[in-house]
Amino acid sequence: VTKGSTLTIVNNDVMPHRLVQVSGPASKLVTPAMNHMGATAKIVLAKAGVYKFTTKAGEDYPGMDGMKTVGEDNVLHLTVTVS
Repeated sequence: VTKGSTLTIVNNDVMPHRLVQVSGPASKLVTPAMNHMGATAKIVLAKAGVYKFTTKAGEDYPGMDGMKTVGEDNVLHLTVTVS
């Protein structure tokens, strides 16, 4: 993508997630806590470089205590190259 681009990340998982930058030039994260299905986070990429992001899974939603889940938590790994 080009400098100044904004990416929108949508949480389509039933679990909450928090978007976290792990490397690259500093970016601006808007609403990184995606606390419900359909929540969005925005990333503003102001400088050229390679940006890396991940998500941290949140706690189960209230009322999901007795719900059985199978498998690992979903974790996003995103690499963006800005020129």
